[in-house]
Amino acid sequence: MRTPIYLLLLGMLAIACHSCSEDPISPNLEVAIEGVVFDQDTDERLADCRVTIINTFDVTQTDSSGIFTFDSLQFQENYTLQFQKTGYEDQTISIRFSIDGASLREVEVPLELDRTNNDSPETPSLIEPENQAENQATTVSFRWTSSPADIGDDLHYQLSLYSEDNPTGTTYVTSDTFLVVSDLSFDTRYFWQVAADDQVNEPTTSPLFSFRTEPFPDFRVHFVREDPGTGNLVVYAGETPELGIVNQQDSLSTFALTDPQRSCWRPHLNVLANRIAYLTFVGTEAHIFTMDRDGSNPRQVTSLRSVSSYNLLEVNFAWSPNGGAFMYPHNDKLMVINENGTGLSEFASADTGYSFAEVSWSDQGLIAARMQRADRYQSKIVMYNEQGIAVDTLLDAEARGRWIGGPVLSEGADFALITEDRDAQQYPDERPRRAWILQDAFDGTIRQVNTEVIPPNTSDLMPTIPPGGEIVMFVNRPSNNASLGGIYLMEISNITGETRSLAFPNATMPDWQ
Repeated sequence: MRTPIYLLLLGMLAIACHSCSEDPISPNLEVAIEGVVFDQDTDERLADCRVTIINTFDVTQTDSSGIFTFDSLQFQENYTLQFQKTGYEDQTISIRFSIDGASLREVEVPLELDRTNNDSPETPSLIEPENQAENQATTVSFRWTSSPADIGDDLHYQLSLYSEDNPTGTTYVTSDTFLVVSDLSFDTRYFWQVAADDQVNEPTTSPLFSFRTEPFPDFRVHFVREDPGTGNLVVYAGETPELGIVNQQDSLSTFALTDPQRSCWRPHLNVLANRIAYLTFVGTEAHIFTMDRDGSNPRQVTSLRSVSSYNLLEVNFAWSPNGGAFMYPHNDKLMVINENGTGLSEFASADTGYSFAEVSWSDQGLIAARMQRADRYQSKIVMYNEQGIAVDTLLDAEARGRWIGGPVLSEGADFALITEDRDAQQYPDERPRRAWILQDAFDGTIRQVNTEVIPPNTSDLMPTIPPGGEIVMFVNRPSNNASLGGIYLMEISNITGETRSLAFPNATMPDWQ
């Protein structure tokens, strides 16, 4: 009987041992969890967020930097964490540990705004410019008010601006309640409204306001500058300068009138026609165009006979005094054409071997023109009556052996301004070295207008006579043509002794009507 009892006890022990080997053994390990909680949209770290380990009593909150920590947690393969913060949707994440893995888990937890009870932002209230405001500058400051309906909403504003000429308009987006927009068109009715967007609800939109910009200023001065991007010549309108004002070039308003994608030069305003004429290329030929005072509505005048001479940067044309026609050089002919492009005819022929280069047309029925040979130093200035008959030769550069430019007739045709190089030497590049301005009174006398020493290595060129005939506007340019130079004013008679004044830097080809 002893043997069976012994065997029975041995079997029971084996079963017990087998049962023990199948139970999992939890290692005596501790783990930790650290993390940061932040706004999903703005990346702003969120303080005071409640963090709970599900199915435990472990609870903590994020600090001011959005950081939370659970230390000395008994090892489990999985932990489930819940994140709760007012104004945000609850978030739950799972974290897994392994026996042979790291004992610290670091997590980043984004929370999304709770949008279930979010209200639309306040409808924007437009402040400036007032509705139906008139004579607004072309740089406009827009202002409005609005506020979010819910704390924490981040508002963005969309300002829509369009005009009668541009109904599709332009849209500007900003987080501010103000916006400055520049380069608006003159004398234009604009419409504007603002939409407030909290990125939760549909945007709220203000009423539609309108305003009109000021008329284009009555600028009487025009000139040319080089566009820095394209290198092309651009016609500008400028505020009227004054003689003797120091540093006025920093305060005078200027506006570009022509497209920098094509060169335009030699602007001339005619007040009666209320149009500005200028030269530009059509293919490889230079032609006369006109445009409104603000640069709009360009219209080609010449077509059959181009404006042509030896140097298109020196060539000059003229309005008729009444604004109804133009006179311009076409090689050895002076041509006349109506302002609307009709009635083309020859006015005068140059002397044999000469081509016309510049012309000036006075209100007294006199025309002065410069003609030249291929040799730039062989020029002469001839006066014509309205019938195209030469009545006088003002200056014969061929006889004088010097470079000359001009002429420009005064309003009453009682004198003409010309330019002449003081350096009698002739150079292969045919550029003037020290040109000054002379006044020819048609009585056989020629006097020097310049009363000051011309800056070294520069020339005074391209004179134009403003209304009144007391001062001259001209270009002072480096003799090496390294830049366009600048436009200056100077007294013709030198009665007051006013010094030469800079009006427009980096500019050339002035016109003042």
